Amino acid sequence: MTIKIFCDIADISLIKKFNNKSIVKGFTTNPSLMRKAGAKDYKSYSKQILKVCKNKPISFEVFADDQKTMISGMKLMRKLSATKALKKIIHSEMSPGKDVKSDADLLEYARLNGETVFHQCGTCRMGDNPANSVVDGKLKVRGVYGLRIADASIFPTIPSGNINAPSIMVGEKAAELILQENK
Repeated sequence: MTIKIFCDIADISLIKKFNNKSIVKGFTTNPSLMRKAGAKDYKSYSKQILKVCKNKPISFEVFADDQKTMISGMKLMRKLSATKALKKIIHSEMSPGKDVKSDADLLEYARLNGETVFHQCGTCRMGDNPANSVVDGKLKVRGVYGLRIADASIFPTIPSGNINAPSIMVGEKAAELILQENK
């Protein structure tokens, strides 16, 4: 989950008009939960999340550690924005805005505006154990002759960053394995 804190910049000359609307130049800071504390116990996590997510776009009431992490991240982004170097260029914080101060208010902002950042992957997990993986270490699908998978679906865990580079690496490894087998 990520929260966007948007700041506009002080240089008014950078505000442009587009179709009679002001376009504000600025930047966004995003504290993100890359490894949710509650995700350690998947079955328990799934049941609890299903209970609390019915009417809210993002909900993590169940896990106090995740709440603390997001609040701390938002406060850190504000602290960084208040440094001498950034303060020179920041005109104001546009969202969540200067009036959102308390931990409860920050958490409510996170609930209402949070977004997922996980790239979809891991649907055909690779691993040594056939009981919990469908692809072996040579990228071959277990039980299906001649089929390999060479994309992000084989990732055994979700990377904490963009999946582009690891996906390229998997493709390159697949090419290497295929060439080795066909020598």
